[in-house]
Amino acid sequence: MACIERVPKCGFGDGPDPVGDPLKQFAAVLAAVGGLVGVLGGLGVLKDIAAALGGAGAGGAAAGAVAVIAVLVLIGLYAFNRCLEGKGIPQCIAGCVSNVRECYSEAWEYLVPFAALPNRVDVTVKSFFWDFVELNNAFVYCTSEPFPRMSEIMHCYYETRKVCNGAVGSLYGAAIGGAAGLFIAAAAAAAIGCATVILCILALIIAAIIAVAAALIGAFAGGNIVQALTDDTPPADGSGTTVATGMFVTLNGNMEQLEQDNKANCLWWVHQTQIHGPINAGTPVPFSYCDIDAQFTMDACPRASTGGDGGIR
Repeated sequence: MACIERVPKCGFGDGPDPVGDPLKQFAAVLAAVGGLVGVLGGLGVLKDIAAALGGAGAGGAAAGAVAVIAVLVLIGLYAFNRCLEGKGIPQCIAGCVSNVRECYSEAWEYLVPFAALPNRVDVTVKSFFWDFVELNNAFVYCTSEPFPRMSEIMHCYYETRKVCNGAVGSLYGAAIGGAAGLFIAAAAAAAIGCATVILCILALIIAAIIAVAAALIGAFAGGNIVQALTDDTPPADGSGTTVATGMFVTLNGNMEQLEQDNKANCLWWVHQTQIHGPINAGTPVPFSYCDIDAQFTMDACPRASTGGDGGIR
């Protein structure tokens, strides 16, 4: 089948950015704590609050506790996201695998294990499925080839216990690390003291920073320990054949727009995988729907109606 006249509705960007998001959120936690401390200091009640709590040390522990709780909530949200499936619509797509991204394949996933992404298969879809990839004005990933061979790609995620367990391990690690950090935070605040409003503000902000750092160190340790002890389950079909680049596949799963993936329509998660064999040797890379449509005529996705060619493209 030759290339078609329709132009894919491509977006821009290389992929999801799960690193920048948590860093921004943790910075927001510190900014919120710092802003609250500053307001209290400006109102002239900070020293009174510290005194009521038992001095600068106790005030530092309280500020640290607030910051740790905020961190635990954020990490808990990541754990919730990585362990549960959303409310997407059932969808079937077919095409050729252009890339397989395994979890914990990049350095940042070890630094922030609670934000690690599940195993993902990138499928260059047949032109028949472009409407689904573009549904609801979603962001669309495309190949780098010029028109008319430019092709649309869907990111398809698999439930990955290694990622889920790593996120839960980070949550427990952050709780333990944060609790230990409160003692250091209290000691640091007590050392600085509340002799003046400025010193009091500084003491509580430093205490919050110490507590957050301790919680993140605990999350780093806990997440990596647990994920290392969890067996990985690479994307595979029902017989256990592992999905690889260059394979024709039919995938069934729940499709939804993912915030962490540029609001692109993705399968989260893939429920069923069918492998139909490899693309022909010598097919140009990156793979184009022009070649995929011609070679992969019989996928396993249902059609609403049939045409003269059986409705299969």
